[in-house]
Amino acid sequence: MKVLTDRHFMFVGHAAKRDTLPLKSEMDTLRAYQMSGGAGTYTTSGTTYIEHIDIFVVPSWIGTSFRARCRIEGGLWYHSFTDPNDTTAGPGPYQHFIEVWRRLE
Repeated sequence: MKVLTDRHFMFVGHAAKRDTLPLKSEMDTLRAYQMSGGAGTYTTSGTTYIEHIDIFVVPSWIGTSFRARCRIEGGLWYHSFTDPNDTTAGPGPYQHFIEVWRRLE
């Protein structure tokens, strides 16, 4: 789930199908109950969306900015980015993500 105001964003999430994991080990339990999240401010310009991270599960990301491409079609917001976000920093490997968010009122 991602929530946006005029200037701020926040999101929380968890792994898909985590309710089907057998709880046979401590690692299974950690995976089943793990959640992630983050929050901060954002800016947009054309098809560029930049999150300025104030809170995140990975401490080294706090205080950094995260760039994505975005577009809106109907009630859907398409949001795409690479990980790592700075593709000029090295030879890779890179993962490309496309998220599709639905607007709720």
